[in-house]
Amino acid sequence: MRPASNKPECPSQPTALTLIELLLSLIVASIVGAGIVSMLYFTSYASSAQANARDLLVASEFVGARVNEAIQRSKLVLARGNDYLVLWSADTNDNGTADLSELRRIEYRQGDGSVIMYKAPADLTPDVTYSLASTDFDAATNAIKGTASFPGLLWGTASGWSTVLDDVDVRQANYVGWRITLTADRDSETAIGGAALRN
Repeated sequence: MRPASNKPECPSQPTALTLIELLLSLIVASIVGAGIVSMLYFTSYASSAQANARDLLVASEFVGARVNEAIQRSKLVLARGNDYLVLWSADTNDNGTADLSELRRIEYRQGDGSVIMYKAPADLTPDVTYSLASTDFDAATNAIKGTASFPGLLWGTASGWSTVLDDVDVRQANYVGWRITLTADRDSETAIGGAALRN
């Protein structure tokens, strides 16, 4: 039997991190940090995309409602092209002619995508009278659009616009269908609708 040693035991010395362990811990920390940053980025991107989609939906509904209202308050389509629509609201003067105060021009500018509605101000004097039989209403309204007598109101910005009538003769049309595409960044929203004239 061995005699018990009276020599006190030395406490174990703490071991230091080796260079490899230190490098591994730094790599793991950087991977975790990169994961957190990417998660925050994609969360932010998703929120931004949702906000863009929401804004586009609201804008398309707003423009669509304005177009429908203009059509429903009109009695006749006077001219139609790929990027414009000229409407006669009513014969308010009861003179059997289309006066400037009764005309509305909805136009899509392909250059900047603006959707603009032109109409005469309420205090227009003197009013201009156009013959329904002989006037080229596209040329007549195009010549004065943007002036003080026929100013424009911006309804929105679109990347696409088209209209269709229920009759090849624009004067005989009772219904106007439309399609408008609005775009912001990489998102787009297409609104499709139509309205009947009040003739």
